[in-house]
Amino acid sequence: MQTTANPFQEISERLHRIENALIDLKETKTSFTDPEDEIPISIQKAAEIIGLAVPSIYGLVHRGTIPHMKKNKRLYFYKRDLIAWIQSGRKMTNDEIRQAAAESLRR
Repeated sequence: MQTTANPFQEISERLHRIENALIDLKETKTSFTDPEDEIPISIQKAAEIIGLAVPSIYGLVHRGTIPHMKKNKRLYFYKRDLIAWIQSGRKMTNDEIRQAAAESLRR
């Protein structure tokens, strides 16, 4: 004699398995980095990447606002640091601001 399982119980168990799989995936996630991101680049290449003139880059370095390294009077940059620096200046859209405000009010 075959018993029919409660469909809601079956859905709940499947969701639980999916949730556990997602948690496992998140915990074991490895970061995939481009090997080129690990190689220091020159100020000329940095200027190309962020779309500024070399003198502008020198000004940002002087003010300490851009991530850089200095070795033997030469400046070096990492592409990943430059991209992160650009992203740090991202402004929220009006929709994102509204969503954040609504979320804040709910709490």
